[in-house]
Amino acid sequence: VGARHLDYSKPKSKFGYIFDSSGNVGQTILKGPYSSRIWMKVKGNAAHIALNSEEGNNAFILAAAGLLKLNLGEIDDETLANIGIIEGGELTSIIPGEVTVVGEVRSFSKDKLNKQLQHMEDAMRKAVEDRGGSVDV
Repeated sequence: VGARHLDYSKPKSKFGYIFDSSGNVGQTILKGPYSSRIWMKVKGNAAHIALNSEEGNNAFILAAAGLLKLNLGEIDDETLANIGIIEGGELTSIIPGEVTVVGEVRSFSKDKLNKQLQHMEDAMRKAVEDRGGSVDV
């Protein structure tokens, strides 16, 4: 059940109607944006603060450096971008070696959506790699 199980090779129409929205009853939505999520796994180096802290490279600090380089919010009149989830760490005594940063881009232009996703990946990667870490997207 649901659109994820639809065989997209079968429908032949050039447009359709969707009777499902989170808007108010009676509201008409004429178009919807492209939408894509981005997961960036930022990797530093885990270390125990009392045993080998000099070997640590805090993945939260690496991610923060990358986040400062991202263009977020209203990018233009068709495109929005956000980071909404940052997860990581094990214990307060462990310098985190890995965090996951999750964001979303929406745009009425597929090209602008892809351009923004690429910007987010490139900016995060450069900031993190400049500080000795790595990023998996």
